[in-house]
Amino acid sequence: MADDLLASLREHIERLERRYRTFVREYPQAREPRRSWTVSGRSLRWHVVFDAEVLEPDVDLEILEGAIVVRAYHATRGVPELVCVLPIPAGFDIDHPLVRYEHEYLEIQVSRAASERSR
Repeated sequence: MADDLLASLREHIERLERRYRTFVREYPQAREPRRSWTVSGRSLRWHVVFDAEVLEPDVDLEILEGAIVVRAYHATRGVPELVCVLPIPAGFDIDHPLVRYEHEYLEIQVSRAASERSR
């Protein structure tokens, strides 16, 4: 059962990734940071690693219907250096992410929506 759930989640994330790909293409000069996701308990966590070239980035998050767009700006430049889309499948509370930023690392955690918890 857990393998089926994980496979289904992976498919949803890949589908949403294709849907929101245009948000990355808006910034052709930007690079995509390394990112990965994990699931634990009732939470989906996205892990984004900023490279050392983007020192002290100003990080901007845009919450969409099914994804969070991350833009990291260099402290002295007005255009994003790094841009990525973090798909958030239906059933997770995208409106209340827990965000943790450390030097060169960003973690965004979303929990199952209240209506999904009762299932």
